[in-house]
Amino acid sequence: MSNAEERLPRHPAASQRSESQDVAAAADLLRGHGLRSTAQRLAILQLFQPGQGTGASADHLTAAEIHDRLSDLGNHIDRSTIYRTITKLANLGVLNTVAQRDQPVSYGLAAHGQHHAVCTGCGTVRTIPPSRLVSALVALRESSGFRSSELRISVHGLCDDCSSR
Repeated sequence: MSNAEERLPRHPAASQRSESQDVAAAADLLRGHGLRSTAQRLAILQLFQPGQGTGASADHLTAAEIHDRLSDLGNHIDRSTIYRTITKLANLGVLNTVAQRDQPVSYGLAAHGQHHAVCTGCGTVRTIPPSRLVSALVALRESSGFRSSELRISVHGLCDDCSSR
């Protein structure tokens, strides 16, 4: 493994966790940002934990999808509470947002070095693992001597499904 790979952060999905570990991780995340661990906040954050089956949008969900998935799980949280909660979590950097033209904003757990491929056709958001960008960062450093301290990439285009239509 190269030094560049060692320094890249691992995405939370890289490890398998039990449901109780997911709740504990969500509670720790909230406490780390000075927030109380309310049932609503924990329920919302748990949707983004590994293994929660976030569906076609990979690890990003719109506010409506969050509401629907919580309802499917028996957590009936008012839409206004969901909007207030995800706005607060996004403002604190707990959730990241992906906004695109003609699509609702989607939210995902913020992770240092997280990059996205965004479909402009259907709105699907996929996370690009940081390890996939190691060679590009090494090439940048070798060609220019530049060392990045922060990197966020959003690639916009068409997913396989939309490009085959």
